Amino acid sequence: MLRFANPGAFLRLSPSLTDGLVAYYPFNGNANDESGNNRHGTVHDATLTTDRFGNANKAYAFDGVNDWIDVAKDAAFQFNDFTLSAWTTIVDKPSGTIACYPANGSTEDAWYYGYGELNGQLISAYVYPGIYLFGRRPFIPNT
Repeated sequence: MLRFANPGAFLRLSPSLTDGLVAYYPFNGNANDESGNNRHGTVHDATLTTDRFGNANKAYAFDGVNDWIDVAKDAAFQFNDFTLSAWTTIVDKPSGTIACYPANGSTEDAWYYGYGELNGQLISAYVYPGIYLFGRRPFIPNT
């Protein structure tokens, strides 16, 4: 972030990445929340694998059959504006949910980060009911 004090001069400000941070999952061999908030995940049948940089046990693989990481419901996850940052590789082109938060214990009032075809476009994220965000990039396996 740059802030211009006067023409020809500037200050470099370092924004804090931890201000308002609810959870941080770097997958350091587990699904622990390393934000300091102790919102650890419980792994169900997903397996540790190598991440995109070649680091062992820094990512999870899901085969699409009854595997997930569960994080307990927490009031800290009930918010209006938020940022979700994730790196995902889709090997096949089925539809599916990558991350989901069912508000009020119902999937009828939830946000999802997932993928699937709708009107010929790949859904990147959606909030149910109401808002759909579409990606226009073609599906390229294993990228």
